Amino acid sequence: MKHVTHRLLPTVFASTFVLFAAVLPVGTDEPTDPLIETAVEAVSARRLKEDLNLLVGFGTRHTRSDTESNTRGIGAARRWLAARLAEASVQSGGHLVVESQSHIIPAGRRMPVDTELVNVVATLPGSDEGRVVIVSGHYDSRNSTDENVTDDAPGANDDGSGTVAVLEAARVVAAAQGLLPQRVELEQ
Repeated sequence: MKHVTHRLLPTVFASTFVLFAAVLPVGTDEPTDPLIETAVEAVSARRLKEDLNLLVGFGTRHTRSDTESNTRGIGAARRWLAARLAEASVQSGGHLVVESQSHIIPAGRRMPVDTELVNVVATLPGSDEGRVVIVSGHYDSRNSTDENVTDDAPGANDDGSGTVAVLEAARVVAAAQGLLPQRVELEQ
């Protein structure tokens, strides 16, 4: 298994912090919300690194890579992400709703055959439906060409860091157990 270097961790921290910056009061003298302070303090560098190493361990996450294996390819990564988000849902007392959204991309310039794309989405409802924070990443990766769907493309820097930042944000906001005024959508 390939391991992630510490060079990516600042990017992961910055990505995770964006979620919390989006809900902080801006340009006011208002004190910071204690719920948000608690969430920011709960971000775990250890878990971010562990999750990134696990994600890289799927070898490739090319959109057209293996969807059946439990250890390699985009299908294994997709199921792992859904399971991680389901863990956060349990932590939230069921407030965090996890779903997979599947659609077919017809064959074309970049996809030589019809290809199923699956987004893994978690939503934490807020008390104010007019306020929404969306945190997004992409869990697929690719080699230097679109045609190479089998060779390793571990993708730590092909948004693997963004993917684990979304997972960590899900874990942290799930602990709020529906107390945030914003609806938070975490999308992969």
